[in-house]
Amino acid sequence: MLITSLTNKQVKYACSLKEKKFRDLENKYLIEGEHLIEMANPSDIECLFTTDLEFKASYPVIYITQPILEKLSFTKNPQNKIAILKKKVQTLSYDKKHYLLLDNVSDPGNVGSIIRSALAFHIDYVVLSKNSVDIYNEKVIRGSQGAFIKVPIVYANLNEVILKLQENKIPVYASCLSNDTIDLKNIESTDSFALIVGNEGQGISKEIIDLADKSIKIEHSDAIDSLNVSVATAIMLYNLLKK
Repeated sequence: MLITSLTNKQVKYACSLKEKKFRDLENKYLIEGEHLIEMANPSDIECLFTTDLEFKASYPVIYITQPILEKLSFTKNPQNKIAILKKKVQTLSYDKKHYLLLDNVSDPGNVGSIIRSALAFHIDYVVLSKNSVDIYNEKVIRGSQGAFIKVPIVYANLNEVILKLQENKIPVYASCLSNDTIDLKNIESTDSFALIVGNEGQGISKEIIDLADKSIKIEHSDAIDSLNVSVATAIMLYNLLKK
């Protein structure tokens, strides 16, 4: 069956998931394009919309016209497969070695890039403060290039998480440019770590910095005040893992 109406109930439901309030209500979200859909667990796919009338899958496939595809898509040049997925249910555990904490990081492009780096550098958990951006925002999804599907991600109270990490003997480092900050290259070798990065404009809150074991920074030219948070995160993760 081919859906041709823009006001079809299934189409309207899928469109509603472009908004965070409906994603939160339904615990579902949209992904677009074959690359992301291939990365997803088929059991998490509720259904898939496509203009490809030959496409078959183990999950329900809904055939649609080009105008409907354009309505569902986030982009001007839509890819011809858009799926509804169930949100992941993750529980944070403290028996791993590598954690990345995001304190009020608000730019979805930055968060997507950070999650991509987390997958590249073997981070066991990405933990976002509850006021950070929604990871199911389409810009986060696109920026992560599907990494958000592979990396365990949770929202939590960072104060509580930091104390728990310290109870489990995991050193907690805050990325910070204060006077008593240690250069990244001078950090002692460590088998495990948790790295905290902060908001694009304000950095990490003072309360969180005070809880961390050490504040660390990347040595760079005086020509700039600071690095982009996603760039800095990748550099820090690479160097901490080398140690």
